[in-house]
Amino acid sequence: MKRRIDKKNGRSLDVFVIQKRGMTSLGRSMLEMLGVLAVIGVLSVGALSGYSKAIF
Repeated sequence: MKRRIDKKNGRSLDVFVIQKRGMTSLGRSMLEMLGVLAVIGVLSVGALSGYSKAIF
């Protein structure tokens, strides 16, 4: 995070600097969303198989 000074009123602004790897905040949030969905999917499959084993 870089601190820049606003020229109009002299306040400091916190600016998030995007790294040079080309990963934006939008791309990272999409990856995080896919990761969460993958974990939920794995847990759901495990729960369904455990439930079917317990019932039958």
